[in-house]
Amino acid sequence: MGVVVDFEVGIEQKKAFEQFDLVGGIDEVGRGPLAGPVVACCVVFDKNVVIEGLRDSKKLSAKKRKVLKGEILEKAVEVRVSFQHREIIDDVNIYQAAKKAMLETVQLLDNKVPFFLIDAMELPIEQQQLSLVKGDAREPVIMAASIVAKEVRDDWMKKAGEEYPGYGLEKHMGYGTQQHMKALAELGVTPLHRRSFKPVTKAILESEPQLKRELASMNQAQVAAFVANVREWNFYPYLAPHMSLVNERLRELRSQA
Repeated sequence: MGVVVDFEVGIEQKKAFEQFDLVGGIDEVGRGPLAGPVVACCVVFDKNVVIEGLRDSKKLSAKKRKVLKGEILEKAVEVRVSFQHREIIDDVNIYQAAKKAMLETVQLLDNKVPFFLIDAMELPIEQQQLSLVKGDAREPVIMAASIVAKEVRDDWMKKAGEEYPGYGLEKHMGYGTQQHMKALAELGVTPLHRRSFKPVTKAILESEPQLKRELASMNQAQVAAFVANVREWNFYPYLAPHMSLVNERLRELRSQA
């Protein structure tokens, strides 16, 4: 029978339910923003789940997403969510952080799910899987994961906007809008901003007090990685006038060793 929705059920999901009683859908949101976590979700359906109106989360209104999220949480066999925050993103890069989040949603499952449909990612798991480009527009179970992930992340960013007023995080959800870039220039970066993203590093380099604070929080390896990124991104002209701060921090770290 498959999952019943108000449009034709995805072909891969149909095939999966011919072989398996449970199918998991996995997606993530938040790769592009300059601030905040990347969030992944795994939604597990059985053959009896009935949800109408599932679509790619990006094509749904906020009001409709909220309603669908509630229905998904009520009717799905299981739903798991994973956050990977700024520190992890900066440590391993955004692609690997997204992959880590997606993998963690599988590891958190209580049910033994034999098959997963995944949006544009292959995971190191024993279960069978199928990675689909634009899977969130093709398969209902992935659409459901996309909807929950976006709603959960949006709620988190709205709270972050209260904690860090002036940036508009509750509106643009961390994306590099004109308002956000203006706030970065005027207010500086927050602990939520991804240092491995070019606009954030540029904002740090353009403010000597901000650069000094950043360097003070780094160990020797992090200072070296920071300078390497600056050179790779052709931002060295911004750093050159402040190299004395870098050298001073390195001397401090060597004296503490």
